[in-house]
Amino acid sequence: MKYNTLMLPLEFDIPEVIILSHQRSGTHFFQSCLMSHPKIRGRGECFDRYERARLSRVECGNEDIALFRNEAGKINVGILMYNQIPFFESWFGVLRGYKLIHLIRDPLCIAESMAQHRANRAYYKEAYRANYHLNQIPPANQPFDRRSILQYARSVREQQQYYSCKVESTNEVLTIRYETLTHNQQTSRLSDVYCVEILNFMNVEIRQLATNFVKTGVYSG
Repeated sequence: MKYNTLMLPLEFDIPEVIILSHQRSGTHFFQSCLMSHPKIRGRGECFDRYERARLSRVECGNEDIALFRNEAGKINVGILMYNQIPFFESWFGVLRGYKLIHLIRDPLCIAESMAQHRANRAYYKEAYRANYHLNQIPPANQPFDRRSILQYARSVREQQQYYSCKVESTNEVLTIRYETLTHNQQTSRLSDVYCVEILNFMNVEIRQLATNFVKTGVYSG
C-alpha cells in the first residue's frame, strides 16, 4: 500500500555510522560487506529517501518508511552522497559532528562510470534497471564524450578534496579508498587488514566481511 508523503510520520533516526561519498564510488558494495556482520544493518540511501519524502516528490511505502528508523541492537549505517550534504546539515547539523566513513574512488573512474550510467539510462529508458550492468559497453548511439568526462573528473576531485578538509579534522572519520578494497568487481570479501580497521572503528566484533553484491546493483544477502 502506498501513502501520500504529505501524511507520512517523518521521524528520522540518524544512523550510528554514515558512509560519505560521491555517486558511483562503491558505496553499495561497501555497505553490503558491512551488512555481512550480524551486528550491522545497512539503511542504504536513507538520506536521499528522506529528502525526497520531505519535499513530497515521491510516494513511500512501508519498506521506505522503515529506512527512516534505526534497528535496536545493531550499528545502523546510512549512505550520504556529497550532493545531499546541504539538506543533511540543514536538518541534522554539521557533518563533522557524526561518525563517518569517507569512501573515496579515483575521480576519473567515477566520471567514466557516471557517463556509462547516463548512457544506459538514455538507451534503455523504462527497461533500464533490468538491463543494468556496471561494465556494459555503451550502445553505439550513446558514445562517451571524453572532454565532458575529464571535466566531470576534475569536479569530483575538487569535491573530494573539499569534503576531506571539511570532515577529516576529527577522530570520528575513517577514510577508505575504494581501490584498496577491491581490484575488480568480482571481489567477494575484504582483506583481514581492512576488516580489522573498519570494524575497530565501528566498535564491533572483528570478523570476516564478505558480499553478495552483484553487477545488477542488487544486494542478494
